[in-house]
Amino acid sequence: MVPPRQTLLRPLSRAVDLLISPRLRVVERKHEKQRLKLRRDHDKLRLGHDKHVADLKRAWRKDVRDYERKQGRKFTYDADGLATMHLSPFLEDALFSRLYDEMAAEWFVNQRVDARWRVWLLTRFARRSELLPGAFAEFGVYRAGNVFMILGLTEKAERWRPFHLFDTFAGIPCDRLTEGESEKGFGGRLGDTSVEYVEQRLARWQSSIRIHAGDVFTTLPRVETGDLAFAHIDLNASEPTVFALEYAYRRLVPGGALVFDDYGWHDFADQRDAIDEFFSHLPEEPIALPTGQAVVLKVS
Repeated sequence: MVPPRQTLLRPLSRAVDLLISPRLRVVERKHEKQRLKLRRDHDKLRLGHDKHVADLKRAWRKDVRDYERKQGRKFTYDADGLATMHLSPFLEDALFSRLYDEMAAEWFVNQRVDARWRVWLLTRFARRSELLPGAFAEFGVYRAGNVFMILGLTEKAERWRPFHLFDTFAGIPCDRLTEGESEKGFGGRLGDTSVEYVEQRLARWQSSIRIHAGDVFTTLPRVETGDLAFAHIDLNASEPTVFALEYAYRRLVPGGALVFDDYGWHDFADQRDAIDEFFSHLPEEPIALPTGQAVVLKVS
């Protein structure tokens, strides 16, 4: 009687296991050591970066206090990379202040961000665009803080106007990033949001909002907003920014405003270069603002 094939192969299989398993364990231990070393190195870099940022902030605060003493007056605003002793009009705007406090309480998880000058300018450009025909759109919504402020400050005029919101609502996609953006860890950022959260956050304006969830490379070809009077682009990464820009620019009505959130910030140089290249052969020019934003006003 001939033994079954598996019976004949079993001793051979055990022999192979005896030869290979120790080597596999050696390789696995080596890889685990390498992984732990990389993790330790990453943690050291992160801690070093955090300490460096904290040191810079302390030095900046000292310089601010010294300057205030020399000038004999205080800064009206000192946050978000901007310090000024000039008029900060939102300080005297009770409605803006109330809405900002309500919005900022949930805008970023476990931290309160003071970006009042940025948000003030954004809402002023949106209010200016109320006079024009066309929808509003935001590309890069995150937790809808900016949309909350725009709708809260243009509520009467916006009852009839759709506001299109484009976002993955799951963080920045890891593909289509430049080398620099990947090195800075853009992929996966801003993932602590969801469609359900945004719907709940903007519930009081549910008749106006149009949520388009997904990567803009997928959603934009399927969605037609029609004419746009105002668009805000805050996608962080350069390639999706240009894709959204091509879409929005073609639909922006004459006089319409196009605001870029990240244009002047150091970590977003790749995005800035891409935006400048887009407008290099067009009549409009991005106007850099001291808040790190930029605005383009459509000529024709």
